[in-house]
Amino acid sequence: MQRSLLLTGFEPFLDVRVNPSGEVVRRLDERVLGGGARVVGRELPVSFEHAPHAFHRAFEAIDHEPLAIVSLGVHRGAPFRLERGARAVFESAQLDNAGRTGARVRLEGPERRSTDLDLERCSAWLTEAGAAEVIVSDDAGGYLCERVYRAGLDTAARVGVPALFLHVPPVEHVHVDDQERIVSGFLERLAASLAAAESTAAPPGGNRLRRRGVETRGGSRGDHYSVATFEARVPDIAISMPRSMDWPPMSIAIAMSMPIEMSALRSRPWTCPLLMFQSSSPAPS
Repeated sequence: MQRSLLLTGFEPFLDVRVNPSGEVVRRLDERVLGGGARVVGRELPVSFEHAPHAFHRAFEAIDHEPLAIVSLGVHRGAPFRLERGARAVFESAQLDNAGRTGARVRLEGPERRSTDLDLERCSAWLTEAGAAEVIVSDDAGGYLCERVYRAGLDTAARVGVPALFLHVPPVEHVHVDDQERIVSGFLERLAASLAAAESTAAPPGGNRLRRRGVETRGGSRGDHYSVATFEARVPDIAISMPRSMDWPPMSIAIAMSMPIEMSALRSRPWTCPLLMFQSSSPAPS
């Protein structure tokens, strides 16, 4: 089955006459990655009003089942910068191309969403692809980059695919040709890893386990945890869990050695059809 990877970038803005994020996206549009995933590249407007709508239109227009969402934006520094998450408020005083800021934007949902991807592995893939320096950030900037990242993370939580934001350096630090090569190499590794993870969840005969969504909830004592909902096309199978289990992730193998990565529940014992079940794990700090 063919999959699509949505890749977004931005148009030029303010004093950024050449925005490498948009340039790379246009160059990689329709690129077929290893494993057959096709890149759907879309350049977004630098507008708090219009960028989220353009993002959602791009996602809904994808012809094939989405594999992942990756968004690019440019920052001022020389490193490639992976963003850990995005907030529901945007504090940057920098104007967008319409002369507005995001100061009045307050989104519904949790105050912060974080990517499910392993950023250490992503950093290693970028280095392998040719990036001279890669850093991980906990602050996506409060500007359009963070606004679009939040749209991506909200969509990812709804449909059950991973989302990521990568800040690329300006062309004064890394030429667009080199950025194209680095981002392309990174996407190749990301797509291959996601495809391999899905294949390990598919026993002979094509039954496949898919995560359908993730949401963050607050506990009664002020703690937070993530609830991930999974769906599988395997009939007549149930899972039973004992009443008391520890928090660290565990693996339960069922149905022709199909692995299911999940964390133990601290609450009541439960048994349910595999067609839909939930697992809980601590949310990233």
